[in-house]
Formats: sequence, C-alpha cells, structure tokens
Amino acid sequence: MTCYNLGDLPGTSLAEAGDVIASETPLRTIPRLPARGLGSDAVGATLALMPELPIEKGPRSWRLTTRPQILTRRVWDRTERDLDQLEELWGEVEEVQFAVMGPWSLATRIELSGGHRVLADFGALRDLTEVFIGGMGRHALELHRRFGARVSILIEEPDLNSLAAGTVKGTSDFDVIPTVFPKALGERLHAVVAGLRDAGIESVRLNQLGRHPRVDVARICAADGVLVSRSAIAGTAMLDEVGQALSQGITLGVGTIREGDFLDEDRANPRRHAVAVARLFDELAIPREQLTHAEIVPAAPLNGSTLLRAARALACARVANEMLEKDAGDL
Repeated sequence: MTCYNLGDLPGTSLAEAGDVIASETPLRTIPRLPARGLGSDAVGATLALMPELPIEKGPRSWRLTTRPQILTRRVWDRTERDLDQLEELWGEVEEVQFAVMGPWSLATRIELSGGHRVLADFGALRDLTEVFIGGMGRHALELHRRFGARVSILIEEPDLNSLAAGTVKGTSDFDVIPTVFPKALGERLHAVVAGLRDAGIESVRLNQLGRHPRVDVARICAADGVLVSRSAIAGTAMLDEVGQALSQGITLGVGTIREGDFLDEDRANPRRHAVAVARLFDELAIPREQLTHAEIVPAAPLNGSTLLRAARALACARVANEMLEKDAGDL
C-alpha cells in the first residue's frame, strides 16, 4: 500500500514537479510534463525510451522513421537531462516508478512509414512489443543505477476497450483493424509483464482509470496491480471481476482523488476516501484486513490545473492510504 502520482503533472518545471513528488509521495514516479510541448505526451515520452524506433510527427499521429530526426534527438536529450536533474534532487530512494504507454495502445497510435497503423501489421506489432520490453528493461536498469532503488512500472493502456470492441479505425477503407479479443490482449501483455520482471522490474501496474476497466485483461496478464476508477466498480459482473483479481493477489488501485481534494486540518477529506474504499471491500465481502491490497490513487492525471493543487491532492491521497493501513477496522 502506497501513494504515487500517475505520471503527468502541470507546468514546465521538472525541479518543481520533482520536489512535489518527493514531498508528498512515498513512491516516487518520474514526472511527465505535457505542457512542455511536442514529445512530452505519453506516446512521445515512451518512444524516447525505445531508441530503435525513431519517430517524427506525421499528419495524423506519430510516425516511425528509418533514422532519427531532430525531434527524436531532442526528446532523447531531454529525457537524459531530466534524469540528471532528478538524480541530483532525490538522491538515493527506496523505490521509483515510471509511467509509459503500453504496447497495445502504442500500436494504435503510431503509424508505419507507409501510413498504416502498427496494429495493422502483425510483424510490426511483434517487433514493437519486443522493443518495448527491451527499452523498458534498459530504462529500469538506468533508474536503479541512478537512484539505487527498486523499480516499478505503470503501464497505461487506454485503448483496450476499443480493441476489444473492434472500433479502432484503419487509415483507409481498405485498412481494416479486426477485433482483438480479451484473451489475446491479455496474453500479449502477459509476455510483456514476464519480460519486464526478467529485466528486474519489481512491480507492474496496469492503469485502467477513467474508462470501463479491463480487469479481465489485468488478470490474464498477471499484473501486480490494476488501477480502476471507483465509479467504474459497479454491477455484479464488475464486482466479481474485481473480487477475483484481489483473490488472485492483484493489488487494486482505486481512483477516488480529484484535483480539488486537499488535506484539511481535521483530515475529513482523506478519511472520506479511505471510508469509500473500506466500504467497497465490505461490498465485495472481503475482510478489511485485506485492505493492505488496496491503494488510493488519483482518479485522473493531475495536470489539469496547477502544481499547487496537484500537491494538495497528493497529500490527501498519502494520508488516505495511511488511514487504510492503520485504521481499517475503524473506518
């Protein structure tokens, strides 16, 4: 049980973002600052860790190129400078986490040089998956070298529902993207999770916040944790999926914290979130002793307002998690 940022934060100052993370979260997640412009989004930042796949900005999306462009080199350089700055700011820490876009969603959002989605080419999808595992493994080793820390990864897969529903459109009427069934989605991610663990990554979390969560895929791929919006855990089928995930040993990250939340003097705000998660476990008929398998997390990335509001929300999340750990029976 711990508190952590989801990756994205507001502003353009890495030093300020790093200071907020160090002050408010026990598990330090490398900050991503989309406001810094092109290449700072989830796709660009993830591809920066995969130098075998140089990119350029195409007319519709990111596009793979045969050799590095100026943009690619800029993103690589900025990633290196960011780590230098965080290493100086944080020093040695117990655990560090980094957030990336997962291979399925990357494959829907990147085009090959000919203009087709990577997803439409089985060989390209296979290569992307292999390069993803290698790139994330190398990055984890670099983080361990710099911070002396255990390394965790938060994989964002926002496109799983579209893939499972067969609603991902090709780049033309002749470019048909077939439905990818949950079993296939989970099995590819299972190979990814296994590869990341072999590379020394200690914990793999699957981020499914802000949408109908594919808890079934998280179970198939045997992720260590799955992040789900509290509002999405409703109905018998979803309650059963969540209960089975918990019984499988998967940690549940419950997204309840909003940007307007803050740590008030009598701690009523964090207590409200801790009570909501405790009552969810009651609804699942799971003993409150098992609340150690839950984490209270932001319901969405905290980059929509100011860094001060994000810091206050993370402080609220931190105390709410402490309440789950220490006062579960009294909530």
